[in-house]
Amino acid sequence: MNYEGLDVGTSKEVVARVDLARKQRLGMPEAVYAHAKTTQEVVAIVRHHLGNSDEPVIVTRCRGEVVEEILAAEEVSIDRVHIFPDLDHESSYRTLVIGEPEPVGFKVVILTAGTSDLRVAYECKGTLFALGIDSELFADVGVAHVDRIFEVLPELDRFDVVIVVAGMEGALASVVGGLLPQPIVAVPTSAGYGSSLEGVTTLLAMMSSCAQGVSVMGIDNGFGAACAAFRISNRIGAARLSEEIF
Repeated sequence: MNYEGLDVGTSKEVVARVDLARKQRLGMPEAVYAHAKTTQEVVAIVRHHLGNSDEPVIVTRCRGEVVEEILAAEEVSIDRVHIFPDLDHESSYRTLVIGEPEPVGFKVVILTAGTSDLRVAYECKGTLFALGIDSELFADVGVAHVDRIFEVLPELDRFDVVIVVAGMEGALASVVGGLLPQPIVAVPTSAGYGSSLEGVTTLLAMMSSCAQGVSVMGIDNGFGAACAAFRISNRIGAARLSEEIF
């Protein structure tokens, strides 16, 4: 059985089926989307996972009270909790990684068009960490002052995958896609004014990009972008290993 049913509180109904074999199937650890869950449900799932698996667990979109309850749980060792962004930065939601991921040897860069896109970028960075991928973040390099992307361009060649996080009209994804040969994963964000339609304009613009081969995630889906980068990097690694063997 690949999951275990989990009751929460006094309910006799199964409210979660914790996936303890995801790492074996996909190479990626279990992830808990906290946004639409109660604090009690999130903490119960995390405690169950930690009690039955040695693999790290990712918790995304954590409200402040969820972070506090997880840190207070007796199964959680504070020195094994990694928080993105850290507690010194103001944030409505945080990504928690509980456990110590095994490095996989790939490098991913995250570019944000503006400071307003950092909330999504931190979710992406935290997920990459949980997947064992080394990442760097270059913030606020958008097209409002396009020289900024050219300033960091010489540093980007050393990364296997480029993730572009942008709101407004999402132009940075097209610019980067026309400049760099690596796989590009674009994340539209809901940052923008009325005509941005909470990210729909950005999403459609990125999907209509003239730059060939830009992959586009859903709105604000930093988690998905990190997982896409992991899948790409995994196949690159497998191909490199195969060439070395044969």
